[in-house]
Order: sequence, then structure tokens, then C-alpha cells
Amino acid sequence: MVMDNDQQAEFSRLVAVDRIGGSERVEEIAASESERGALVDRFGWLSMERLTATVRLRRLKGGLFRVFGRYEAALAQPCVVTLNPVPVEIAEEFDLLFGVGGEAPDESAAVTMVPTDEEPPEPIVGGQIDIGEAVVQQLAVSLDPYPRCPDAVLPGELTEVPEEDREEGRSPSPFEVLAKLKGQ
Repeated sequence: MVMDNDQQAEFSRLVAVDRIGGSERVEEIAASESERGALVDRFGWLSMERLTATVRLRRLKGGLFRVFGRYEAALAQPCVVTLNPVPVEIAEEFDLLFGVGGEAPDESAAVTMVPTDEEPPEPIVGGQIDIGEAVVQQLAVSLDPYPRCPDAVLPGELTEVPEEDREEGRSPSPFEVLAKLKGQ
């Protein structure tokens, strides 16, 4: 989840870990119009009307921090068949673990590992957690990677199985389909 030092996250909301005490810290965040526009450009969406989140941060033992909460977004992705807008309303919960270290490869600070089958914690860079970028990445992986309008259909040549193949119970190979398209 770490971005290059030269890159600035479009929806950055930094929280210094030294400001996270023993009690839970709650942050309410919302993307501005310009931030939503930058996210549209980054991910190739068509539009984004809303991105809000309630993020809770809690200090754990061993230099670990739990970042969890809920985000809501309204956006439009391009249909993979027609390129028409596919509206998306999404509300999801997330739960992440961050650990100290990972800022410079040659320094002695290392990511603290928890002995479980779960993924290792995300690194804390510069003593801060970017909860905005964490929300954006959770949103991005929650979306359908191949959005499709309900009425979108492929041309008949791509979905229609020739009668002789139907009798044999065989579907044409992708190469056969491409050969047919090339011949057109």
C-alpha cells in the first residue's frame, strides 16, 4: 500500500501514530471534488459523486495499529462491452493492521510480524498512517474489475456456438473466434 516518495496520494489523510493513544481515535473523512476527479483519473472511472469514510484507529501491543471502519462511495465505471456508465453505490467495512518500520531498506527498523496466517501488517511510513489512501485502496479492490451494463451483449459471432459444435457439446476456441473476426 506504500506509494513512492515522489507520489502524493489523491485522497491523503495522514494521522501521526504518536497521536493515537490508548483509547480509540475516530476520523470522519470525505473526498473533495478535486480529489474525486483525481481518483477518477487514477482508476479510469467515468465519474465519482461521493467518497466518505468513518475510520477508527487503535494502538495495539508490539508497535501495531488497527485501522478499521466503513466507507461509502458513489461512482460510475465504464462497461467493458459498451463503455457506457455502470453506476456503483458501495458501502463496505474494512479492517487493516499497520506496523512500525519499512521507511528505509537499510535501517534497523523492521515491520513487526504477528504469527498468524493473515497478511503481514502494512508499514507505517514517516510515523504516519495515510487513512485516506487506505480507504481508496479498499474501495478499488472491492469494485467489479469487469463492470458490465445489464443489457450489454457481445456480437453474435462471439457468443453464438455453431450448430455442429453444439451437437458435439464443444465451444469454439478463442483463436477460432478471432479467425472469424479477422475474416470479416
